[in-house]
Amino acid sequence: MNNLNQKLVIRLGFAGLIPFVLLTVLCWIVHPDWLGYFIKAQLAYGIVILSFLGGLHWGVTLMAQGKDDEETRRAMIWGVIPTLIAWCSLSNMLFGFVVQVVGFIAAY
Repeated sequence: MNNLNQKLVIRLGFAGLIPFVLLTVLCWIVHPDWLGYFIKAQLAYGIVILSFLGGLHWGVTLMAQGKDDEETRRAMIWGVIPTLIAWCSLSNMLFGFVVQVVGFIAAY
């Protein structure tokens, strides 16, 4: 990866954190009547990002040539796991954030 692309990847990665940070700050400063909406928005963004992380495994696996069948199978199965974890986070707001933290750690 050339230097320009590496810088772009880093910038886009940090840009992806903006909604997490912004929604967290807004949860502290908005009127309590609006708090639930911002919490749900943050939970929804976490679901999207976890699903994206799973999709990366699919994309990389489908683009890679010459992987053995077992390695491809494991990568495809793992590609679905973050999305399932994200879906489980819908059950309850507090529990949902705990589930997402576990999901992000597992995806890392």
